[in-house]
Amino acid sequence: MKALDLTFDTPFEHGVKLSDYVKKARYTYVIFLRYFGCRSCQIDMIDLAAAKEQFKAKDAQVLVVLQSAPEVAAEGSKQFELPFDIACDPEAKLYALYNVPSAGSKEAMAERNGAMNEAQAAKMAAKRERMADLVHGAYEGDEYQLPAYFLLDSDMELLRQHRAENMGDMPTSDEYLEMLPLYAADFTFNTQSEKGLKLSDYAKKADRTFLIFLRYFGCSSCQLDMIDLADCYDQFKAKNAQVLVVLQSDPAIARAGKDKFELPFDIVCDPDMALYRLYDVQSAGDYAHLLANPGEKWAEKKSRIEAMGLEHGEYEGDEFQLPAYFLLNKDLEIVKCHRGATIEDMPLADEYLELL
Repeated sequence: MKALDLTFDTPFEHGVKLSDYVKKARYTYVIFLRYFGCRSCQIDMIDLAAAKEQFKAKDAQVLVVLQSAPEVAAEGSKQFELPFDIACDPEAKLYALYNVPSAGSKEAMAERNGAMNEAQAAKMAAKRERMADLVHGAYEGDEYQLPAYFLLDSDMELLRQHRAENMGDMPTSDEYLEMLPLYAADFTFNTQSEKGLKLSDYAKKADRTFLIFLRYFGCSSCQLDMIDLADCYDQFKAKNAQVLVVLQSDPAIARAGKDKFELPFDIVCDPDMALYRLYDVQSAGDYAHLLANPGEKWAEKKSRIEAMGLEHGEYEGDEFQLPAYFLLNKDLEIVKCHRGATIEDMPLADEYLELL
């Protein structure tokens, strides 16, 4: 899923586009805090600044969003010697765009903070001790604003997101670093012909593995995708890459389909959709969203399906399932990933090859 693009001002630059900004590093943390005067936010930024070289070593950068005026952010950045940019959003437009909520009132914030778990409470207690040495600055924006973070790659793909339930419900700088690089969740799966395979073992067969989530074998659009992957599979092998397609199909149906289309790759059979949930591959919910804004790629696909005489087979799983792919290395590190916003929003076979 692509993150929403936005234009922001820093204390020193106007009209910066996020889609341009993220190209500076492999990973970008967009971290929403409150405002510069907030001592808790000051602690967060001091700690992020102290970890500058560690973020850099992981090809990651930080962009902090604050409800502060540019002049206040400029002064604060200088005072704390911050090595990262501040997106100044005094009208909280970016918070609204990214749906970062507010507690709404002093009472509601107190209730949320009172519901902290043990780890969150300990984190806040340690922070309060350090806050005693800091001075609260000017109040700006929403005093009851809750924090959040969004982890993006250089193509604006949203890799992780978290909207905090309370003020202790955010990572420390060390915890941000521990998330990088991103690794795929390991799992055990059945193919059309084998049982109990582990992804971590399977990935070691090639330098790169495309884990591609489609719908089910009866879907004629999915059939065409698999046929196209099969037709250029020698090119994948030449780049020491392999393909593993996940379908919501029964093994018997997957076996028949694999034989019919002479597919050179394995099918992960996930009729219960457990892996779709594990990898957060969403359903569109209805045809309107699944087929939204069709373009030339979808028109050409429909034309080819008809010309090739591909017929819709048995319905299985979720008819409105969205597609996704994850490009993994041998250690299950996620090199690239994409969760489709529509059925059309996926690479063609040759576009997968270009990613290698």
